Amino acid sequence: MPKIINLNKVKRSFQITIGLREGYKNGKLHTIKEVEKIIGKWLLEQKFANKPYLAGTITRSTVVYAHKTVITEPVAIYDGNVNPLYMQNFNDKKIVESLTEIVEILMKKLNQTRIYFSYLDQIYIAEK
Repeated sequence: MPKIINLNKVKRSFQITIGLREGYKNGKLHTIKEVEKIIGKWLLEQKFANKPYLAGTITRSTVVYAHKTVITEPVAIYDGNVNPLYMQNFNDKKIVESLTEIVEILMKKLNQTRIYFSYLDQIYIAEK
């Protein structure tokens, strides 16, 4: 039987939904690889600056919503949990600051007007 080594077992989940298309309908379509590179670079910068580096999973998906008709949009979803071993010294405020920082970078690099992200039981809407 394995030994459980983390004392703090509270789950602190995050999720960022990033539109892959610039603008509406006919804008440039970005790739998951672009998102991976942006987030990967940020993770390394965070780690070496002794800031929260939030490892997670990036998946491609589709958002469906209603406007005048049904609209679909390709998105990347970056989600994960604050690591209870390596990130235990970072409080929730610091985690939200880090999430806001990566959202700002993603907005700029992928030319997005709005990005939704969540942490714990809160949802945030970042807008240029």
